[in-house]
Amino acid sequence: MPETSAVESVDQYATLPSGMTICFRDHGDKDDPAMLLIAGLGEDLTFWTDPFVGSLAAHGFRVVAIDNRDVGQSTFVATPPPGTWRQIAARPRGDAYTLADMAQDAVGVLDHLGIPRVHLVGRSMGGMIAQTIAATAPERVLSLASLYSTTGARKVGQPALSTIRLLAAPPARNRTAAVRAHLRLTRHIAGTEHPIDDAAEAAIAARGWDRSGGDPA
Repeated sequence: MPETSAVESVDQYATLPSGMTICFRDHGDKDDPAMLLIAGLGEDLTFWTDPFVGSLAAHGFRVVAIDNRDVGQSTFVATPPPGTWRQIAARPRGDAYTLADMAQDAVGVLDHLGIPRVHLVGRSMGGMIAQTIAATAPERVLSLASLYSTTGARKVGQPALSTIRLLAAPPARNRTAAVRAHLRLTRHIAGTEHPIDDAAEAAIAARGWDRSGGDPA
């Protein structure tokens, strides 16, 4: 089937028993096999671009994309973010939420939609969330694609120091800085073999900043 250049969808919301409200978009035929897209750290659901989502729908999938908590149009929690030293030492705050909580958010959206099983696709942190769903609720999973992600094991899958330095940079405080930070990190991760489209990536980052209300936390 040909690639679809755009998709017709709107923001919808699932209020979960945990008190979280998770924003999602639901694309494609409801009778097709379902695929759940989970984006990475600081990325909202629009980082899965319309041509990509449209192509999946054109190939016979019902595609559900979600905003994780603390991004996009989903609930922003009141807990302060961890400081730099807590992150370096891997010592989370006592009131922090976990990947398991975020996995429950995703499963809660599936429950809301009445979807029993899905093909899971997650990238970066989203891959970690997808792995957690597969580990804790395997009966909900048809397949798992974990893209440029890791398991958390300290002996494998660790980022390069150059990547850690970019991730540890202070958060952007305005739209322009957010776009520049996204371009720096995306160029770094993409490497030289497949150079990014700067204009397209800048538009993605700007849209994501706007949907999250410009909240640097």
